[in-house]
Amino acid sequence: MASTPIYKFVGQSFALDCGTAVSGPVTVTGTETQTMAFINSTLTSAAVTMTSLNAMSAPDGFIFPVSGAPSVVSCFILPPLMEMPIVVVVPNGGFNVWGIGQTAMPTIQMTRCEIQS
Repeated sequence: MASTPIYKFVGQSFALDCGTAVSGPVTVTGTETQTMAFINSTLTSAAVTMTSLNAMSAPDGFIFPVSGAPSVVSCFILPPLMEMPIVVVVPNGGFNVWGIGQTAMPTIQMTRCEIQS
Protein backbone atom coordinates (compact mmCIF):
# COMPACT_ATOMS: atom_id res chain seq x y z
CA MET A 1 0.00 0.00 0.00
CA ALA A 2 1.41 3.37 -0.98
CA SER A 3 1.92 5.92 1.75
CA THR A 4 0.43 9.38 1.51
CA PRO A 5 2.98 12.17 1.97
CA ILE A 6 2.25 14.82 4.55
CA TYR A 7 3.29 18.31 3.49
CA LYS A 8 4.17 21.28 5.63
CA PHE A 9 3.94 24.77 4.21
CA VAL A 10 7.06 26.93 4.20
CA GLY A 11 7.75 30.35 2.78
CA GLN A 12 5.30 32.94 1.54
CA SER A 13 1.89 32.39 0.00
CA PHE A 14 0.92 34.06 -3.27
CA ALA A 15 -2.29 34.72 -5.20
CA LEU A 16 -2.93 35.35 -8.88
CA ASP A 17 -6.24 36.71 -10.19
CA CYS A 18 -6.77 35.38 -13.70
CA GLY A 19 -8.89 36.59 -16.55
CA THR A 20 -9.64 35.00 -19.91
CA ALA A 21 -6.39 36.53 -21.18
CA VAL A 22 -2.99 35.58 -19.76
CA SER A 23 -2.45 37.03 -16.27
CA GLY A 24 0.73 37.42 -14.33
CA PRO A 25 3.40 36.93 -13.62
CA VAL A 26 3.62 36.27 -9.92
CA THR A 27 7.33 36.07 -9.15
CA VAL A 28 8.33 33.43 -6.60
CA THR A 29 11.86 33.70 -5.26
CA GLY A 30 13.94 31.73 -2.79
CA THR A 31 15.14 28.19 -2.57
CA GLU A 32 13.08 26.88 0.34
CA THR A 33 11.64 23.85 -1.43
CA GLN A 34 11.18 22.17 -4.77
CA THR A 35 7.43 21.73 -4.45
CA MET A 36 4.51 24.12 -4.35
CA ALA A 37 0.84 23.64 -3.49
CA PHE A 38 -1.70 25.22 -5.87
CA ILE A 39 -5.41 25.60 -5.14
CA ASN A 40 -8.36 27.21 -6.93
CA SER A 41 -11.43 27.68 -4.75
CA THR A 42 -13.42 29.72 -7.28
CA LEU A 43 -16.22 28.58 -9.60
CA THR A 44 -14.19 28.27 -12.81
CA SER A 45 -11.12 26.29 -13.91
CA ALA A 46 -7.70 27.87 -14.38
CA ALA A 47 -4.63 26.88 -16.38
CA VAL A 48 -1.18 27.50 -14.89
CA THR A 49 2.33 27.52 -16.31
CA MET A 50 5.75 28.51 -14.95
CA THR A 51 8.74 30.18 -16.60
CA SER A 52 12.21 31.24 -15.56
CA LEU A 53 12.70 34.53 -13.75
CA ASN A 54 14.11 36.22 -16.84
CA ALA A 55 11.06 35.39 -19.00
CA MET A 56 9.12 38.63 -19.35
CA SER A 57 6.06 37.04 -20.95
CA ALA A 58 4.13 33.79 -20.81
CA PRO A 59 5.22 31.07 -23.26
CA ASP A 60 3.94 31.42 -26.82
CA GLY A 61 0.80 29.35 -27.19
CA PHE A 62 -0.27 29.55 -23.53
CA ILE A 63 -4.06 29.40 -23.76
CA PHE A 64 -6.81 27.72 -21.76
CA PRO A 65 -6.88 24.34 -23.53
CA VAL A 66 -10.06 23.27 -25.29
CA SER A 67 -10.85 20.43 -27.66
CA GLY A 68 -8.60 20.76 -30.70
CA ALA A 69 -6.54 23.61 -29.18
CA PRO A 70 -3.98 22.34 -26.66
CA SER A 71 -1.92 24.67 -24.50
CA VAL A 72 1.84 24.67 -23.92
CA VAL A 73 3.60 21.53 -22.66
CA SER A 74 4.28 22.81 -19.13
CA CYS A 75 0.64 23.82 -18.47
CA PHE A 76 -1.54 22.18 -15.82
CA ILE A 77 -5.21 22.69 -14.96
CA LEU A 78 -6.69 23.59 -11.58
CA PRO A 79 -10.35 22.53 -11.41
CA PRO A 80 -12.98 24.73 -9.78
CA LEU A 81 -13.98 24.49 -6.12
CA MET A 82 -10.91 22.56 -5.03
CA GLU A 83 -10.92 21.31 -1.44
CA MET A 84 -7.31 20.09 -1.46
CA PRO A 85 -4.30 21.58 -3.24
CA ILE A 86 -2.37 20.01 -6.10
CA VAL A 87 1.33 19.75 -5.23
CA VAL A 88 3.74 20.08 -8.15
CA VAL A 89 7.51 20.16 -8.54
CA VAL A 90 8.74 23.69 -9.21
CA PRO A 91 12.10 25.06 -10.36
CA ASN A 92 14.65 25.37 -7.58
CA GLY A 93 15.22 29.05 -6.92
CA GLY A 94 12.99 31.66 -8.50
CA PHE A 95 10.40 31.42 -11.24
CA ASN A 96 7.34 33.20 -12.65
CA VAL A 97 3.79 31.83 -12.47
CA TRP A 98 1.27 32.68 -15.20
CA GLY A 99 -2.44 31.88 -15.26
CA ILE A 100 -5.47 32.04 -17.48
CA GLY A 101 -9.10 31.33 -16.62
CA GLN A 102 -11.66 29.26 -18.47
CA THR A 103 -13.98 32.17 -17.80
CA ALA A 104 -13.35 35.42 -15.97
CA MET A 105 -11.75 35.75 -12.56
CA PRO A 106 -10.54 32.53 -10.99
CA THR A 107 -8.00 33.18 -8.24
CA ILE A 108 -5.08 30.79 -7.85
CA GLN A 109 -3.43 30.55 -4.44
CA MET A 110 -0.01 28.96 -4.08
CA THR A 111 2.38 28.18 -1.22
CA ARG A 112 5.76 26.48 -1.17
CA CYS A 113 5.68 23.20 0.72
CA GLU A 114 7.88 20.25 1.55
CA ILE A 115 7.33 16.70 2.70
CA GLN A 116 7.26 16.60 6.47
CA SER A 117 9.71 14.08 7.86
